[in-house]
Amino acid sequence: MRLLHLFGLLPLLLLCCDANKCSESSPYFTCHGASVIIIDGTHHMRSRDEIKKEFEYIENHVVSHLGLDKEYEVAFMVSGVCDKDKWEHKYVCSHKEACSELESLYELAYKHGLEKESLKKIMQQISEHYDHKHPVILFSKSEYVSLSMNPAV
Repeated sequence: MRLLHLFGLLPLLLLCCDANKCSESSPYFTCHGASVIIIDGTHHMRSRDEIKKEFEYIENHVVSHLGLDKEYEVAFMVSGVCDKDKWEHKYVCSHKEACSELESLYELAYKHGLEKESLKKIMQQISEHYDHKHPVILFSKSEYVSLSMNPAV
């Protein structure tokens, strides 16, 4: 059964490798491309403390491991916020810029978050503001998203 799960994830791995050209430079990988990280700020998070934990996790465990430089960029978006026009839809290419962008988005999510928002609407916003060729990473507590992202279900 675990082997079946592994084969289910294989197309996702190929998609990510195809979208971002990576080369190994020991002991790290350097990538050329970009990713979009979507952070769940919807009612599924249940409280602003849960949103804060999610932002802290991304800042401490995801951004710190991204090889951000001129060759690789990341953009952030937060869902479940009714006032989305308050932030720029931009890519950043340094850890300092990424942390600053996350801080701005956290303040926005804290003030205006926890709204209901469908996955369809989130995907529409992604396609309106970001390049289609870049992989999207979605952090969510939604059971719907978890089920739809799991190929074995």
